[in-house]
Amino acid sequence: MPNHHPHHQPHHDVNKETDQNQLAQSSQRVLQTVPSPTPTPEELANLSLAARRLWALDDNRLTPGPDGQFELNLQHNTFVSGTVDNAKEPLFKHVNEDLFMDRPTFAKFHALLSNYHCSDGIPETPAATQIKHEFEFIDTICDTQVMRYVHAYLQTKRLASSDLVQFKQALHALWFALYKRIVPNDTCAFKHAFAGEIRGDEVIGFHNWITFFIEEKAGRADYRGFILPRGKHHGSAPTGTEHVLSFQLAWRGDVKPVSSFLIGVSPEYELALYTLCFFAGEEGKNVCIEIDGVDCEIEIHRFWNHDGHRIGTAFVRV
Repeated sequence: MPNHHPHHQPHHDVNKETDQNQLAQSSQRVLQTVPSPTPTPEELANLSLAARRLWALDDNRLTPGPDGQFELNLQHNTFVSGTVDNAKEPLFKHVNEDLFMDRPTFAKFHALLSNYHCSDGIPETPAATQIKHEFEFIDTICDTQVMRYVHAYLQTKRLASSDLVQFKQALHALWFALYKRIVPNDTCAFKHAFAGEIRGDEVIGFHNWITFFIEEKAGRADYRGFILPRGKHHGSAPTGTEHVLSFQLAWRGDVKPVSSFLIGVSPEYELALYTLCFFAGEEGKNVCIEIDGVDCEIEIHRFWNHDGHRIGTAFVRV
């Protein structure tokens, strides 16, 4: 999918010392209730196999279909070049919204989405409450099977510290450290990939299904038709029970020609998948994975600033 590599410039992290102190304190509350899943030698040698294992470990994923926890209304297909709205009704026919509050990782994720300006060029000034929410989210996802697997995988390959507090600090820096897109401190990896951004009249990022559902329900996002996938099922229409889908959308009046979404997956799965591919993947080389019979690639754009290696964007390419 077309995704412009954003221009980034270094900055001084906002409330960095406070962030580290609060993260260290919150990390003392970690619960290790079940053993961490162990990567196999084959998975350690093949990142695509590791990504496939993550899919199997996502026990928080929602089930699709009329009798499931979410149901899609796909309507008609469109094309990247399409200029007409081919879907007059919303994409989501039904979502069990109780899960957003009942499941801890969903609830913590949901609390983060309202923290950001949708338009670039406005500095983000995180309050103490926002920083606390970030730490709580990291704490919660690090007690899931998918993130435990990622930590075990990365520490085995000596790509991350075996110390959980240090690993959490790395996660926080990777996803929540602010950097410059237009002005200093106006974005971060989490904002781009999960909350979405508008740069001028261009929608960038905005790859999370929960965010899209919330924005669609509020009338701020519009589903404009699905785009057929490539791969083994190329040319066959999706059924509406898929967990991966590409479609055209409009958000706050601006059209994004194509965006790909992992639908119904847990927040921890998506963040774990991108974290794994960021640390263990090769620059410029996508990670291939099959999801629901659709051949996908995980694409990560990296950049450096004075704080280290950072995520410019992360998404599934279908």
